[in-house]
Order: sequence, then C-alpha cells, then structure tokens
Amino acid sequence: MVSKWIYDSRDFLVMHRCGALYPDKPPLLFWLAGALGWISGWNTLAMRLVTLLSIAGVALMTQRLARRWWGELEARWAPLMFLGFFMVVEIGGRLQIDPLLCVCCVGALFLIDAPAASEREASRQVLCAGLCAGLAGLAKGPPAWLSVVLPLIAWRLLKVHGTGARSSIPARISAVALGVFPVAAWAALASWREPAIARDLFFGQHVGRAIEGVHHRRLHRGHRPRRARHRAARSLRGGGMTPSEASKVIRGVLCRGLTYEQTEQILKAMVPVKAEADTTVFKEGERPQGLMVLLEGTVEVIKEGGEPLATIDAPTVLGEISLLMEGLHTASVRAKTACEFSLLTSTQFHRLLREESLAAYKVIAILAEVLARRLSRMDEKFVEVSRRTASKHVEELTAFKQKLFTDWSF
Repeated sequence: MVSKWIYDSRDFLVMHRCGALYPDKPPLLFWLAGALGWISGWNTLAMRLVTLLSIAGVALMTQRLARRWWGELEARWAPLMFLGFFMVVEIGGRLQIDPLLCVCCVGALFLIDAPAASEREASRQVLCAGLCAGLAGLAKGPPAWLSVVLPLIAWRLLKVHGTGARSSIPARISAVALGVFPVAAWAALASWREPAIARDLFFGQHVGRAIEGVHHRRLHRGHRPRRARHRAARSLRGGGMTPSEASKVIRGVLCRGLTYEQTEQILKAMVPVKAEADTTVFKEGERPQGLMVLLEGTVEVIKEGGEPLATIDAPTVLGEISLLMEGLHTASVRAKTACEFSLLTSTQFHRLLREESLAAYKVIAILAEVLARRLSRMDEKFVEVSRRTASKHVEELTAFKQKLFTDWSF
C-alpha cells in the first residue's frame, strides 16, 4: 500500500498509508518494492523479489564467510542452516524489511572482514561497507547501525581480525559518514516537506520507542486494537463491504453523470480506508488528505472543545472543500460507529487534473453544484428564520445546521 502510494503520488519523501502520514519506517524497502511493482504492473511476486533476493544474498555471503573463517565443509552447511531458520522460512515469501536490513548489515560486515592487498583496497572496502550501513539505516532507521557496530565490538573483544592491509583513518571516518548520511538526509528533507512527522523521525521511532515501549501502528493478526485518544484510520482489509458494493455507493454519491470509463478512472484513484468506533478520522487544524466518501457507518463533526455540530450517516462525502481550495480542516470528524471510507487524495486528484482528465472536471462540477445549492439553501433558510419569533431561532437553526451536513440532495 505504501509503495504504490509513493509511485502514484510521485512523492518519494513523505510517505502515506491509506491517506494518513506514515512516519513509522524509512523508505528504502518501499522505494525498491514500488519500483518493481511499477515496472511489473503491480505484480505481487515481482514486489516480493526484494525479500527473495535479499535472503539469497545473505545465504551467499554466509557461505563465503564460513569458507573464509573455517573451511569448505562449513561453507557447504552454512547457507543451508541459515535458510532453515524458522524466521527465514516464515517471512521468506513475504515483503518484509528485515531481509533487506539483513543483507545490508551482513554486506557491511563481509566487506570489513574481507582481506585486502593494500591500504587503498582496504579503504575502498571500508567505504563500501559504510555505504551498506547507510542503506541499512535507510531501510530500518538508526537501530540498524547496532547490527553492524555490535558484531564489530565483539570481533575486537574476541580479537578476530581479518588478514591483509588495514584501511586509513580518513577512510574510516568517511565510512561512518556514509553510514549516517542517507537516512539523516531523507529524514531532514521529509521533515522540511512535512513538519508534522519531524518528531517521529528524529525521536519517536527509535529513542521514543526505547523509552516508552514499542507500539506498532499496524494491527497484527490476533492482536486487539489499542485504546487511543487519536488513531489514524487504517486500510480496509477483509470484512465489511465488498469492492463491488463500495463501487456502487461511490457511483451514486460522487460519480453522477460520469460515463462508465470515467467512473472507473475515479475508482482506480481511490483507496479503501477503515476507522473503528470512537476514533478520529481527521482533526481540526490538520492538513487535508483529500475527499472521503463515507460508505458505511456514522460520523460526528466536532469543533475543538465543543459539542458535535452534526451527526452524519452514510452515504455522503467529507472534506470536499479540500479538493477545491487549500487550507486546514476547520472541524474534526470522529467515527461514531465502525466506518468504511473510500479516499480520493488531493495528490491523485491533481494528477488527474494535470492529465486533463474529463472525469476529474466532472467531479469538480458535481462538488460545485452541491456547495452552491447548500449556500443558496442556507441563504433562504436564514432569511426565513430571521422573520420568525426569537424563541424558534435556536431550534430551527440547529435543525438546519444538521441538514446542511447530512442532506446531499438539495
């Protein structure tokens, strides 16, 4: 999901998952898997080649390290033992960060330990090792460096040294810089683009987790969701509406007047999203992600520190103004019940506009018509209510406010 989002939006710095910011991991795995998916038409097996090739690379380096340290017999058994480990078997066929991390870290250690005939060759190997450590950091973040540093410390304590010439001091300093620079540069650029993720990137995802405990945003199989004051909506996986049912609702709410081909173009640009009851879909003051079609469930529109402005039942749309003008959310939306959405992000919508998609312009016309009718109806209602007695004003204005949010037909 993250990989496809990157290549669809062409945003390689700030990652999103189902419309929500995703600062949990650095981007290397998603870049590589996304590139293979983009080339292959988003073939699942092609995207998993990152994991498969990483495991094969670690097995090959394990064999060579065993031959270098012990002998030919150990070299035959080492890759078989590695491939037989439960974790390798369990995650070998899935797209995971750990195999990519492993091949980068083992590659760094393999190069550091490799015998060199001259100081120049040794320095070149150390620089390549630093680059491998940098890629490991770009795959997993700062914790990846421990997987390189701790074995080096152990080797030194056990007095395990590679044979041959030693690298120069400047080469070692440069290798450390290469190990730090990739992930640090990405984090700095991503934080500059999206300041909201700066704390997560520089503190929350490593130091913060070490202090507060590890809490993954992803809901693992068999785990109960954690109670939280604000949780981002998650990808819709299993259960709930089928894709055909969701498409039918979207066609009726957002794609009136569009041809079948134009509707399909809009549907392909949308992402399914799910929110549990009592979770925040988006908050007042946040940057809008795009237009959300509420397919199933009930949500509340809330102003900061106040009572709900309205209770909205599916099907309807939320955040339509964010497609038409820039600005932050002027109210929060909270799921009153379990809800299912389909999200048309601003990035995807603007991509359709750049491609001069007639479907995108028709959606703008639909949204403009709805907003115009709401405004006209609001003017008429306020004129009508203002002519009546004051005692009825509050009750009727409250009812009208509810209708403004919920009635999609006038």
